[in-house]
Amino acid sequence: MEDAVPGVQTESLVFRYGRDMAPEAIAAETPGARFVARARLVGRMAPGIVVGEAMEARARSDEGAESGADVGMDAVWGILLIQPEPLAARTAADVITDEGRVTHATVLTDAVALADLGAVITQARYWELAPSYIDELDRLRVGHR
Repeated sequence: MEDAVPGVQTESLVFRYGRDMAPEAIAAETPGARFVARARLVGRMAPGIVVGEAMEARARSDEGAESGADVGMDAVWGILLIQPEPLAARTAADVITDEGRVTHATVLTDAVALADLGAVITQARYWELAPSYIDELDRLRVGHR
């Protein structure tokens, strides 16, 4: 194995959310990726993230505002992985880990990954994402039926 060339990126931090956190999807799409931390996208207008009407409506509602809970785009939780090779140019965003560390990562997921709330909840529980986020997803799923 050759030594890395100085100044040339040989790894990438990547962020996955929704159903794209499934271990099978990770193994198929980003082989060799390793878990770093649970994380969430920073900022209300994270690039490329569009959430369903139910989530947006709840974010605008009085109930959502009064609860103090993160809703809508303010709370897209997922996982931060390290990918062993650099990736082609894609959307990047700042993420904050559950330990409070802020970093920049390539977002490997698109909004379709949030469409099936049941699958999102399954993966959120698997990765033990923030309980308040899982509770919010459960409420949205019940309200969406």
